[in-house]
Amino acid sequence: MTVCPKHREVLGIYWRPVHRCQHPLHKSSKPGKCDRGVTFKMSKEIKDQWDVLVQTGSEICRQCREKHKEHIKTSCSKKIRDDVVKNIFPDNTESSLNDVAFENNAQETLTTELEFSALTDIDEENLASPDNIDDKDWISTPQVSRNLAALNDFLKVVHGRDVSPLRSQCNLSVSDMAGSTIRYYKRKALESCEAVMHCIAPGQSNALLALIKRDDTSPIPSSKDSELIKRLIMLYEESDSWSTKREILSLFAQDYTKPQLITMVPGLSKWRIDEARKHAALVGPGKPLDVPNVHRMKLDPVKVDHFIDFVSSPNYLQDVAYGTRTIKLTNGED
Repeated sequence: MTVCPKHREVLGIYWRPVHRCQHPLHKSSKPGKCDRGVTFKMSKEIKDQWDVLVQTGSEICRQCREKHKEHIKTSCSKKIRDDVVKNIFPDNTESSLNDVAFENNAQETLTTELEFSALTDIDEENLASPDNIDDKDWISTPQVSRNLAALNDFLKVVHGRDVSPLRSQCNLSVSDMAGSTIRYYKRKALESCEAVMHCIAPGQSNALLALIKRDDTSPIPSSKDSELIKRLIMLYEESDSWSTKREILSLFAQDYTKPQLITMVPGLSKWRIDEARKHAALVGPGKPLDVPNVHRMKLDPVKVDHFIDFVSSPNYLQDVAYGTRTIKLTNGED
């Protein structure tokens, strides 16, 4: 296909958007207050849903953007429902489907929990039961693309367009991945967990996730040694020397987590916990630190002996009688 220079310029680098909403759902005669442009993904969705080409960058108003989001979410739910029904009843006719669980406009009231559970059951059955599949090309290896597609469809139903789809799976060891890659998979895992929590407890996903992530920080663990731990904590508080406290703390510092120890012992810091654990590993739990006695000398003993020998040499020192003031040398001089 050949494009003339005029249309190449008008539809290319010199193209400018019209200052009114270009979405097909915009039926008002008013242009609308356009605050954003149509993205490539939105343009593709408009082409698939309404068979209308809206160029990327065309202006769109807030009301049409919300209508578009709701329409895509509804159509996606219907598409997932249809795929689930086809997988469950591949040989049933359309009349027999009306007798199973989709009466009274069930396609519009199908909840996210039922969609994801049915989709997951079908995906696991297709992956783990080769006897139920007549396709000769079936292989026993996990279908990575199907798993990603099911997860992305679920995230799209729950979060809509607020969450981007998962692009790939983590095939490397976490210790060998770069920092940006670890942050990406951590963020996607958190988004997936929040979506599941939203299905389990709508409106309380953060509270439910906090319950799962919260550590058990009971003040005194209920066990047979609880009385002994109480006595050790009492001795720790009554001690004045840090070395004694470190020895006492090393007896039970490795048996509990840092949050538990901080709750059990008032005023305890993480640095003291690390020092107590280090003492238990290097010296032993509860054992005193054997500090050698070091006698420091300002002068080297070898140098001191050399100096004494030098000043005591007969070449420089002459013994004379008490009271002698003059010395007579060998050459006769006084």
